[in-house]
Amino acid sequence: MPSSDDAPTKHRPHLVVAKGTFSTLGGAERDLLNNLNALNEIFDVTLLTLHPPTPAEMEEAGVGHIPTLCPDPPWDQPTGPFAEIMARGNQTSTKAWGDLMSDSKVNDVMNDAEAIHIVSGPGSLELFNSLPPLIPTHLHMLEPHRGLYEDVLHRTIDGTLNRPMWLTSFLLSKQRRRDQQLVRRITDAGGLISGNSPWIVERISEVYRTEATLLPHSIDTSEWTLEPTPKEISVWNDVSMTHDLIEDEYVVTVGRASWVKGTWQTLSMLESTPFSLAHIGGGESEDIKKLEAHAASLNVTYRPLPRLSQLEMLSVFRHARAMVSHAHHEPMGLTPIEAHACGTPVIAVDEGGFRMTTEDGVSGRLLSRDAPISEWHSSLEQAGDPDCRRMWSAAGRLRVKAIGMSPTDYARRIHDYLKPLIVATKPS
Repeated sequence: MPSSDDAPTKHRPHLVVAKGTFSTLGGAERDLLNNLNALNEIFDVTLLTLHPPTPAEMEEAGVGHIPTLCPDPPWDQPTGPFAEIMARGNQTSTKAWGDLMSDSKVNDVMNDAEAIHIVSGPGSLELFNSLPPLIPTHLHMLEPHRGLYEDVLHRTIDGTLNRPMWLTSFLLSKQRRRDQQLVRRITDAGGLISGNSPWIVERISEVYRTEATLLPHSIDTSEWTLEPTPKEISVWNDVSMTHDLIEDEYVVTVGRASWVKGTWQTLSMLESTPFSLAHIGGGESEDIKKLEAHAASLNVTYRPLPRLSQLEMLSVFRHARAMVSHAHHEPMGLTPIEAHACGTPVIAVDEGGFRMTTEDGVSGRLLSRDAPISEWHSSLEQAGDPDCRRMWSAAGRLRVKAIGMSPTDYARRIHDYLKPLIVATKPS
C-alpha cells in the first residue's frame, strides 16, 4: 500500500468522483458508495454520474449528504446485440456527458475541481471526452471491457456462443478502437490508472500496453460484522421465511445470472448434494427460466432472490454453508472478503482476483474449474465443520487486513496517487 509521510492538511482538495451509472447496484457500485465517506474525510467530494443511486440507496450507504450531480432524466445504457455492435452506449453516454457538462452548475463544479476519480463501467470512460484540459485524473479500471477482449460475455447462460467469435470480433472492431483511444488519451494527458487486483493490473498491461497501480476494493467491517446484530437477526427471520431459506442447507452465489458469473456451473456442481442455491443478483427473465429448468433437471432447488439491502445480503451470507463462485476470471470480487468478514467459507475457482483475497486451504478453497466434482463436494463438507469455518474466516480477515482493504485504505491510496498530480498543476 502507498504510504503518506504527511497527514492531509485542513484544506480538502475538491475531488469529483465519477461513474457512468448506478442503475445496477452491483459489487462495484456498492463499493464506491461505501468509500465515499472515507474519501470525504480527505477530499471535498462531489459525485458525478449519468444515472444516480436512489435516495434510499444513498441513505443506506450513509452518503445522502454527498452532493450529487446528474442529468434529468438519467441516462440508461442501451442494451441488445445491435446496440453493442453499433457502440450505442459509447455514443449516447458521450452525448449525455456533453449535455451535462454544459449545465452552468456542473460547469462551475468542474472548474473548481482539483482532481477527478473515475470508476470504470458502462458510460464512465466517455466522460473524458468532456473534461476540462489539464485536470488531474485517476481511473480506477475494474476490468478492461470484457465484451471487447474476451468471449465470456458473448455466451448464453449455458455457455453457447451467440455467434462465431471471429464475426463478433469483426463487428466490435470499431468499438475496440474507441476504447483503446479513450484509455490512451487519459494516459497521454498524464492520468493514472489503477486496477483492483494484481490480475487486473496484469490485464491492463496486456490490453492497453500501459502501467497500472493497485487499488483494491474495500469492506467496512463495522457493517459486515462477525457476529449478528439484533437488527440483522430480525432481518434474517423475515428473509428466511419469505424465501424459504434454512440455515446451512443452501450455498449462496452472487452476480447477475450469466455465463461469465458461472451461475450455470454452480448449479451443476450442486447435483447429488443436499444443498439449494440462493442466487443474489437477478438476471434476464429468460435466463432465470433456463436456470430453473436446469436446476429441475438436476433435482437442485434454485432460489433467485430479488434485489436485497446490504443487511439482507449479510444475513443470507451468514447462514449459508458457503459462498460459492464459478465466475470466469473474476476481476477481484467483493464476495470473498464479505464472506470472510461474517464467517462464511469461500469456495471458488482458482482464477483471477479470487487469488488475491483467498488462499487455498488456509482461508477457503480455490479449485480448478476442471477439478473432479467430488473435490467440490468434499469442500462443501469441510465448510460445514465449525472449527474449519472459524479458521478459514480468521485467516481471511487477516489476509484482507494485510492487503489494506478498509475504506480508509482506499481513500489514502487515492490521495497518495493524486497528490503529485494536484501539486504539479498548482501555480508556482
